[in-house]
Amino acid sequence: LGTLPSLTHFDVSYNALASLGGIEGLRALRLLSCEGNALATLSPVRQLRELRSLVAHHNRITSLEGVQGACSLDWLDVSCCQLADVAEALRVCAALPLLRRLALHDNELA
Repeated sequence: LGTLPSLTHFDVSYNALASLGGIEGLRALRLLSCEGNALATLSPVRQLRELRSLVAHHNRITSLEGVQGACSLDWLDVSCCQLADVAEALRVCAALPLLRRLALHDNELA
């Protein structure tokens, strides 16, 4: 994927992906749609400093750790995943200074 340095929008939705490994090289990426996969983590996005929108609903995500590295995020949708720790989710989101839209519905947050 590192051979696409100018790519700004990337949609890999509904592909049964278990990992976003390799996405780190897409430094110009602004929108990532990866919903409907089998992702357990979003940590590879930590190096995507230009990422504005991350749509990752309907995955197996249990933690948002690493997402705070994508410091330009203004829209994050991790609804219908497997998040359970509301304190961890809020801590990560609080580290995103530009975040304006957040979807956490249909998780098991407590």
